[in-house]
Amino acid sequence: MSPADLRNGVEIIVALSLLGALFSVALQIRTHTRSVRSASRTEAAGQIGAWQTALAQDSELSRIRQLGLRSPEELDPDELSRFDALMGAYFSHVEAITFQNRESSEDPNAQHRWTLVLRRILATPGGREFWSRQGWGFEESFQRYVESDCLVRAAENVSSEE
Repeated sequence: MSPADLRNGVEIIVALSLLGALFSVALQIRTHTRSVRSASRTEAAGQIGAWQTALAQDSELSRIRQLGLRSPEELDPDELSRFDALMGAYFSHVEAITFQNRESSEDPNAQHRWTLVLRRILATPGGREFWSRQGWGFEESFQRYVESDCLVRAAENVSSEE
């Protein structure tokens, strides 16, 4: 075996080792990315759970939510402020989940549950009024999603029920 043959053999071994190392790093990055996405979804869902728990434990807050969705014109200024804060928090949580789902191509149906909930809220007079007053404060892509999907379908549901 000549020195050139030996050098070529060593270069092949080094190249294969490098490919193995790159593959290992890529696998670690993929695993870490999935873990981070899963933790983010769990945190966002936990925040919505905390929001729902607060409603369940505070009958006045629950009353304001129900009245605000059904007849927002009946809320006094303080109640309207609480209603807007409550809806703003909920929509912010759903916005975060929507962003995470959009960034992840793992489960295209993961957004479906939240879409149905938003449509239901936006089918109410108070939900539509909240969005018309406060929708400007959300990320542009979320605004487009709400206005092109959730509001349109919510309006279709309302008109089909009449």
